[in-house]
Amino acid sequence: VNGAVSREMSSVNQRLFNNVYFRAVDALLLLASYRLSTLLEWLPWLAVFVLAAVFDGGFARLIKAKEFLQQDPEMFALYASLGIIILCATVIGFVLPVALHPLVLPCVPLVVGVLAGRALGCFHRRG
Repeated sequence: VNGAVSREMSSVNQRLFNNVYFRAVDALLLLASYRLSTLLEWLPWLAVFVLAAVFDGGFARLIKAKEFLQQDPEMFALYASLGIIILCATVIGFVLPVALHPLVLPCVPLVVGVLAGRALGCFHRRG
């Protein structure tokens, strides 16, 4: 009886997980993990540039505050929104089954870093 239950469970497992749909999902997960590992491989090298861009935005904000220049909330919203859109598009790009240029993923932290620096430079804190 125990052997029959074991064989039946094995048969159900084969029918359930050995079909085209689950193989396609497995392939997309493999693609996403490969692209994520590519991005993470580049991240330590790009972190210096991203930090420099954010510090530049912070110093631009301090200079604007000392010179009594007007902060631009519309540009802050634009830069922040573009950064969020690029991050969301990157997550979608992880599982998109199309060929991506090898430098697309490493450029994402650079562009997001520049946008974050520009957004920080236009940020206006009240109070």
